[in-house]
Amino acid sequence: MVEKLVTKYEIETNCTCGTVIISITNPIMEFAERVHPLRKWRKIKGLTLENCASSVGTTRHVWHAWETGKRHPNPTFLPRIREFTDGEVRADDFFPDLESNLPASSASLTAGRYPAGAAAFPHRDLTGLAGLAPWELLFLLDEAEQWVDLNRQSQKRDDRLAGLTIINAFFENSTRTLLSFEIAGKRLGADVVNMHAAQSSVKKGETLIDTAMTLNAMHADAMVIRHGSSGAVQLIADKVDCPVLNAGDGQHEHPTQGLLDALTIRKAKG
Repeated sequence: MVEKLVTKYEIETNCTCGTVIISITNPIMEFAERVHPLRKWRKIKGLTLENCASSVGTTRHVWHAWETGKRHPNPTFLPRIREFTDGEVRADDFFPDLESNLPASSASLTAGRYPAGAAAFPHRDLTGLAGLAPWELLFLLDEAEQWVDLNRQSQKRDDRLAGLTIINAFFENSTRTLLSFEIAGKRLGADVVNMHAAQSSVKKGETLIDTAMTLNAMHADAMVIRHGSSGAVQLIADKVDCPVLNAGDGQHEHPTQGLLDALTIRKAKG
């Protein structure tokens, strides 16, 4: 009998002094311990990763992440995947009961600001904003609003992340961002561990992948990564088993800073 790893994602956002923190609760992917239908379909059809990726407008790297359960497709891609596979691979293959909530297009979102349930943000990681759908950004900003109020109260404590461990691995210095993530994690009740580049084995010649595997062996519930090289955070996200948040990777992206800026503009301009 096929056993399933049962869990869902619940995303909370916490707006602190320097950034918008996206915290992941119970971060275990939900999929059967079997070959993913997307991979099975591709193998049956005899198609390469490149063929499939180009047909739906993504990259080989992203398609492979979908097949292995490392990442779930943006809702924008789900209708494309369904059409490309002639309906043999559906949204429910990534998230149970998602098909009924999946918008056929952005026009179908007029009844609400974003899809219901897990479809509002069907991603394990937050490594960038460029690939997110408009309603996913709206969802994150709406969720952030509640944490603004919490951070203005005298009692700034919420224990919904109690028992979870967050590793803040900063391979370059950024005092404001590090403090923001540390404060946010502690205010949500998590055990927060900070790792600084000067204290890491990278200084002794250890590769980034080796460091990622070492961090993964610690079984953290989420990781916040800051690195000076573009793409480094995604590289780590592909090697570890827990959600990864990008706290800035060189000249690439700083998604939580971008969310903070957007939230600030929205509150000021309406």
